[in-house]
Amino acid sequence: MDKYKCEFCGKIFLKQSNLNTHVKTARYCLKLRNDDITNPLLCEFCNKEFFLKSSWLSHLKICRTKKALENKEVLDEFENLKKHQKLSNELELKYESDIIKLRSDGQNFEKIILDQSFVIQKCHQDYTFLLKKFQKENCDLVEKCKQEKYDLSEKFHQEIKLKDERIKELEKNIEFGKGVLVGYEKVKPPTVVTNHNTIVNQKLASVKKDKIRPATIETITEDINFYDFNMYLRREDGIVQFLTNMTQLKLEDGTIEQNYACTDKARSTFHRLLDSREWTLDGGAKLINEVFDILLPIADKHWKTLVGKTNTKDTFDREYYAKKITETTSFHHAFGRQTKDRKNSVNKIKCEIKHILSV
Repeated sequence: MDKYKCEFCGKIFLKQSNLNTHVKTARYCLKLRNDDITNPLLCEFCNKEFFLKSSWLSHLKICRTKKALENKEVLDEFENLKKHQKLSNELELKYESDIIKLRSDGQNFEKIILDQSFVIQKCHQDYTFLLKKFQKENCDLVEKCKQEKYDLSEKFHQEIKLKDERIKELEKNIEFGKGVLVGYEKVKPPTVVTNHNTIVNQKLASVKKDKIRPATIETITEDINFYDFNMYLRREDGIVQFLTNMTQLKLEDGTIEQNYACTDKARSTFHRLLDSREWTLDGGAKLINEVFDILLPIADKHWKTLVGKTNTKDTFDREYYAKKITETTSFHHAFGRQTKDRKNSVNKIKCEIKHILSV
């Protein structure tokens, strides 16, 4: 068998191919002949050099540095995932916080539309709702201010009237004491006819009452379903609207008939029309109290509807109806029972309805 000997280091090989590989790659042999080691195969993970591809490939399978780096990559990926999740949660919380803030003060909707295109429609609905709510609240405030101004004016006017009457009375007494009655005229009292406890005021003679129904418990009962949820939310103003609809009838020729009238706004004196088509004094605005008693079942139904609306998933709607419950609680206590809340509500309604039904 032929043997092949390396001429540089003397090592013997059985095959020529093995000798050729030795001459090219054996480091100790290359050092003996002072040859540069060129183009070694490097492990990219631990930088170890190899001159045989097979050795290099075998090393890659067991390289500890590679395995450690691979584990580190997994850990890095996991850490990146956690950071991404945390950032996502923070952004989501920030977005929800921005939405709540924007809904609470009704501002910066334009920024929401530009930055968050997928909530354009919802933001538009919220903006419209807030605008209507803002307009209604301001309208109610203006009406309240007008009413307070009117009541204050009426109060001062009444006080001035009483003072003037007192002054005239004193002047009359003074002149009478002198034996001279000056500037004194007898004022013809209003025509009052009393018939079986039915009192007719002169002012009522001009009130049309031919076709309208009488102002009785039966009339209120017939109209009970016209007292809807929106009237209930408006509290005393809703009762005023219900009473106005029930006590007035507009005819085709434009004239208005009524079955309930205020003949003296200063004293809140009301008269109601009976089944006999005669007027009778409604002392203490008894009709308004009867309205509260008869509307109790429908008011309880509207209260349950209001409570049910607080279970909506929409945060803004839930807060809005929760606020409505707070505002409506004392008013709801006025139904079906004589309480302080009933008295307060009746007084508010009288102040409003006497101007509408004044004759």
